[in-house]
Amino acid sequence: MSKITGYYTRFVGKDGNYYFNLKAGNHKIILRGTERYKTKNDALTGIRSVQKNGQTKSNFEIKTAKNDEPYFVLKAGNYEPIGFGETYSSSDALDNGLASVMLNSQSKIIRGTDESLFELNVGGRTFDIKEGPITREEILALAGLRGRWCLFLLDNKGNRTEIVAGQVIHVKDCLQFAVVRLD
Repeated sequence: MSKITGYYTRFVGKDGNYYFNLKAGNHKIILRGTERYKTKNDALTGIRSVQKNGQTKSNFEIKTAKNDEPYFVLKAGNYEPIGFGETYSSSDALDNGLASVMLNSQSKIIRGTDESLFELNVGGRTFDIKEGPITREEILALAGLRGRWCLFLLDNKGNRTEIVAGQVIHVKDCLQFAVVRLD
């Protein structure tokens, strides 16, 4: 199985509206959002729709541009377009681009011109947090956990590293934590 290396970019256009793109690990745009959004949160809702709908091939419609090159449009459950790909020189190239979007649409990384958001998973609950330092206590408070808890940072193999009181973690990627109640 391929690894997700892509990420979303959220930015403000010259018109003052928010937009987003999905980029592959090589930093090239593989899907452009179709809407212009009034707020950051509205653009985040568009990204969430791509994350939800982008892994299902039947949500993509293949079209032909005026130059006779194929491209695809990603549609939401209500059949409204939410993103489109570039034009491709062949059907094989389109298939490769589509596969990249289907994989990378699941990325939880959102980079913005004013802030970057990463998914923080604490005991199965997910939160979007900004890049930067966060303490053990802030993580537990974010998750609404009161009382005595052990917090463990999980790596991609499921290995655990305990995060002790007062310890600061610098968020620069998506993180997953396990929690164990002590009382």
